[in-house]
Amino acid sequence: MPIKSLFSLYPQLMACPLALVSWKGEAGQVCWEIVEWVGVVCDRPSRLSFNLLDGGLVRAGDFAVSLPDDDRLCRLRESLALRGGSSDKCLDEKLAFESSSAAEPPILAGCPVTFACSLQDARKSYGRFQVCGLVQDVRIHGREYRTDTGADVCALQPFHRRWFHATTGAEPQIS
Repeated sequence: MPIKSLFSLYPQLMACPLALVSWKGEAGQVCWEIVEWVGVVCDRPSRLSFNLLDGGLVRAGDFAVSLPDDDRLCRLRESLALRGGSSDKCLDEKLAFESSSAAEPPILAGCPVTFACSLQDARKSYGRFQVCGLVQDVRIHGREYRTDTGADVCALQPFHRRWFHATTGAEPQIS
């Protein structure tokens, strides 16, 4: 089934073609992995799902998903293509991470959209971890929208347009 048909049948589903997942390792270091897709279930509670090679996130529990701007997205895609599609940790650019508190997972600095999540479920299958996380908050251009205060992840504008790489200067709205 073509992806557009899938999304027209299930409007609560969305997908991102590339993202960076990050978490704190057991020794407090920043761990990260590029994932080739992230699925979003727009429901209450909103959830993200993706596949990882590294099992450290499963032990950490909390993680962040950062959606890069278009320039960085192109560089990450090129990096993956040069390495045969492997999402290893060798990139030609230095990545800077930020976190507003010691308890929060680190997020990739400069990303227009980030999610802070808690692990809901992880299963190992074919050498990869299938991860599902509950969205705790969303940050769009630095503004935070907490899901515990009623923010519906997929109702945030320009969230869905940014997800599919359209640009807009509109201020995010909660419906």
